[in-house]
Amino acid sequence: MEDRLAKYIVNVAGASYLFIGALFFSILFVGEDNPFEDSLFVKSLIFLIVYAISLVLIHVSKGKPVRSKAIMWGISIVLHLGLMGYIIYQFGDIAALVFMVAECVILVLQLIGISSIGFQIYKGARQNT
Repeated sequence: MEDRLAKYIVNVAGASYLFIGALFFSILFVGEDNPFEDSLFVKSLIFLIVYAISLVLIHVSKGKPVRSKAIMWGISIVLHLGLMGYIIYQFGDIAALVFMVAECVILVLQLIGISSIGFQIYKGARQNT
C-alpha cells in the first residue's frame, strides 16, 4: 500500500514543484543581478532542496525492507513538517495553510503510509512471539 502512496506523493508533489524549480532557474539565468545575494531566493532554493530530499526518500523507499522503509518515511515526514512549520512561522499565522493545500494532502498521505508501515512492523513482531 505504501508503495502506491509513494507513487502518488512523488507524482503530485514532483509535478507541482518541477514548475517552481523551473521558475527559480529561469530567474537565475535571466536575471542580471546575482540572485544569491537575495535572501528570499536563497531561502527558497534551500526549501526546494530539502523538499526534493523528502521526495527522494519516499521514492527510493519502494521495495526496501519494512524497517528501512519506516526510517525513510519518518525522515521525510519530519522534513515535510519542518518545511510547513517554517512557512507558517514566516507568514505568522495558520492562514498560510490555505496556500499549502497540496502539502497538507501530501502530509496526510505520508501519515497513512507510515501508519501502514508501522502496522506491518507490529504484525511481524506479534508473529515472531
